Amino acid sequence: MTAERDLATFAADLSFSDIPKAVRDRAGLTVADTVGAIVGGSTDDAIRSLARRWSETMPGTATVLGSDGLEAPAPPAAFCNGAAGTGLELDEGPRFAAGHPSVHGLPA
Repeated sequence: MTAERDLATFAADLSFSDIPKAVRDRAGLTVADTVGAIVGGSTDDAIRSLARRWSETMPGTATVLGSDGLEAPAPPAAFCNGAAGTGLELDEGPRFAAGHPSVHGLPA
């Protein structure tokens, strides 16, 4: 088995109750922090313009957060959300991680 398959199997077999409460609590805070950073950054004119253009030229069903309901296909919506999340430099940055991993992974 490959490392990727081992990881995928582990994740597929994991149940919510197997995850320690402290980890679940931290994950909830990280998601809330990341969504807040995305919504805050969505006020940037460049992000709004990009989201509006993509939603007009490529309609989809994925939400661009903080954009008054604009929707686009998943990849452009994730791009807008990721860009918005880093725009104000407010996204979480755990001291043991290099960079800010949740703002790049959560939108996807």
